[in-house]
Amino acid sequence: MNRLFTRCSRLRWASTSLSFGYSLPLSRLLSSSSRISSQIPSQIPPQIPPQTPSQIQSKLDQTSIPTPVKLISIASLIPFIGTAAGAVYMPEAVMLISETQAIYGCVVMSFAGAIHWGLAMSSFGAPSTASRYVLSVLPAAWAFATVALVPHIPVRLIFEAAGFAVMLIGDLMAHKKKLCPSWYLGLRFWMSSIAIACLGTNIYIAW
Repeated sequence: MNRLFTRCSRLRWASTSLSFGYSLPLSRLLSSSSRISSQIPSQIPPQIPPQTPSQIQSKLDQTSIPTPVKLISIASLIPFIGTAAGAVYMPEAVMLISETQAIYGCVVMSFAGAIHWGLAMSSFGAPSTASRYVLSVLPAAWAFATVALVPHIPVRLIFEAAGFAVMLIGDLMAHKKKLCPSWYLGLRFWMSSIAIACLGTNIYIAW
């Protein structure tokens, strides 16, 4: 009887020590993992709050052209002015200069149309519709067709000048529907006017 009691007590002691031995590392592991997780910074980006109607209206009513936009727009006119001046001072190379001007005009026309694509994606002024996306890619299609399909360079420049004029009318309609910032129409007016004048200079000399 005493031997049986002794064996039972030994088994109880062994099981207690075994469970204690396993529970101690487990508790240390849990505490260390919680400590590590608390030190890891959160990688979830902050949520951008939606714009209120007053904030959207303030953007629509902004009439002054932002300085970065103004500087970049002036710089983008340098190739137009440079090719027009080159045609005036080097009329013997007017065809090569005018071809360079036509290629650059194709790039600018495509970019100006892509601006309306971005406005449609952001639902600026109105929800984005299929017509807004289609109209935004028409200038790129017109410019590509002008450069690729019209072999006579002066005629090519005429088509590009007409494209810029039609785009200006489209910008006027977008301005009336408040689909673009208020300052954008003024920017497009003087940029399109200078571009058309430069194209007209090369057309006159190259014809």
